[in-house]
Amino acid sequence: MIKDKRDYWVMTILEIKTFCGKMCGASCGIIVTVEDGKITDIKGDPDYPPTRGFICAKGRVFPELVYHSDRITRPLIRDGPRGSGQWREISTENALEYIKEKINAITKEYGSETVVLHRGAHRNDLVTDMLIRLGKAIGTPNIANLDNVCSMARVFADNYTYGTKSFPDTVTPSKCILVWGRNSLETGSESMINIFPAAKRNKARLLVIDPRKTSIAAQATQWIKPKPSSDGYLALALIKTIIDEEIYDADFVTNWTIGFDKLRQLVSEYSYEMLSEAIWIPVTDFKRFARTYATTKPASIQTGNPIDQPPNAFHTARLISLLRAITGNLDAPGGDYLTNLSPIRNLQDTPDKSNKPMIGKEYVIASDAYLTPSQETFKAALTGKPYPVKASILMGTNPLLTYPNTEKTREAMLKLDLIVAVEYFQTETTEIA
Repeated sequence: MIKDKRDYWVMTILEIKTFCGKMCGASCGIIVTVEDGKITDIKGDPDYPPTRGFICAKGRVFPELVYHSDRITRPLIRDGPRGSGQWREISTENALEYIKEKINAITKEYGSETVVLHRGAHRNDLVTDMLIRLGKAIGTPNIANLDNVCSMARVFADNYTYGTKSFPDTVTPSKCILVWGRNSLETGSESMINIFPAAKRNKARLLVIDPRKTSIAAQATQWIKPKPSSDGYLALALIKTIIDEEIYDADFVTNWTIGFDKLRQLVSEYSYEMLSEAIWIPVTDFKRFARTYATTKPASIQTGNPIDQPPNAFHTARLISLLRAITGNLDAPGGDYLTNLSPIRNLQDTPDKSNKPMIGKEYVIASDAYLTPSQETFKAALTGKPYPVKASILMGTNPLLTYPNTEKTREAMLKLDLIVAVEYFQTETTEIA
């Protein structure tokens, strides 16, 4: 409230254009209405090109998250046995001092590498950068999260294959859209708003790969239902068909790729019958699917988390990366464009005090990503190999709900000397912090 010249109190109402940056990775444009310093409404920003006024249910109810009565608004310290639900409030200064003293004691007795920093789903590079800085200051190389089963296989497959990440063109309409293990009509605003309406007007063909009949599969021109976790074999089947029938983009392959002969040799080692048996799809069906994708251009591919989670996820994702390339749909209007390389993180101003290799160093790709495989950290807490884990700092992550093997994860966490959880609300994990 402010006073006007007549000495009346007047309510101030502001509309602020910003982004929804916490609910998922889409960063939809939003307009936030603020009345006397309190958020009263959130709506989509029609002037933001990628989403054009769209906002999902999660973004729309963001004010409820901010002002919810159960939200944690003060630091809490456990005041009873783990899991007792007994907490008392302390000041931020006292909380930071307590954490500092505990970490210093643990690093002095066991070594700084025994402290692991965990973060939740990737939302922006700032949180990752700050955790890396904190890890370097503590002296631990262990920054863990669930990216190893959520997107990192696909991201690094593209990086190792192209040098950067690919993304479906959201501006130029495609003539063919291949949706692989993803229900884009319900899980991606940028896809729903831009790609599909334009594609429908363009009379594009919609190809769907999913064992389930999702809402997008129900609208598909062609829909194939592979055996779960057989995506690598399916990618081989599609590539083999395209190469054997010589419907690949010869000009692109000749001028912009290396190693095509090795790829041809690889797929020649698999028979169509063997691949069909592995993926539970008749040969005639996956060949027809491959022909449609290879000969309908431009074509784009959208992929989802099921690619990241089975064994050999990285190599499965690389085969999909190669599929884009041999058909000439890479960095082409209406196909899959290459994103700009991100600037190298400037972390040199934080001295690195760690002198031990990260847990899971044998996973070379994960090491390149500053990524300690999440499951390996709690395995180390149980086995003491390659060294024990004694403390976890958890930034917006709930391992007892989201990590594999809940029973072993809980057993490992109960062995820790210190658990610090940063959360909006109480979770299964904060209960034992």
